[in-house]
Amino acid sequence: RPWSRKTALHVARAMEPHRILLFEEPLPYNDPEGYALLRQETSTPIAGGESLLGFYDFANYFRLHALDVAQPDVGYHGGITEILKIIAAAESRGVGVVLHNPSLGAGMMFGLHVAFARHSCQLIEIIPVRTELQKAVLAEPLRFEAGHLLPPNCPGAGLRWNDNLLKRFPFEPGTGERQG
Repeated sequence: RPWSRKTALHVARAMEPHRILLFEEPLPYNDPEGYALLRQETSTPIAGGESLLGFYDFANYFRLHALDVAQPDVGYHGGITEILKIIAAAESRGVGVVLHNPSLGAGMMFGLHVAFARHSCQLIEIIPVRTELQKAVLAEPLRFEAGHLLPPNCPGAGLRWNDNLLKRFPFEPGTGERQG
């Protein structure tokens, strides 16, 4: 369950001496005024946005000065063009960017390319474990060096498609749809 404003503020203040990088989505996504209040009342950097619906929602958060760090997602927020608008708006307001990117396959690779292309993307959230299907669509495995994700070497989006994938990994209803 989401925290109340009072609880989130208490936690944010308790974290101040530790100078954490960000306090991720401390309140419900539909409370931009609460996020703005947290930013005014604590020095802990407030992050959010992965549950928003696109540029319009982010614009409201930016208007209210409600975020220190925006967390857009290529797969959730309308693709590369929409993400670039969100990132540009964040940059123009001095808001950091941590790309939310739990998508696997195409969404993940498009997000990685955006993150590598924009200097304001401080970090990128990715799931480190891949299923066999997710491995099969990547043109090359993700590479890490000294704790850093390296850019892909392959041309294009870093994806590989062949018709055999449909036979190897048939869709099973109830396994891939978002529930709820």
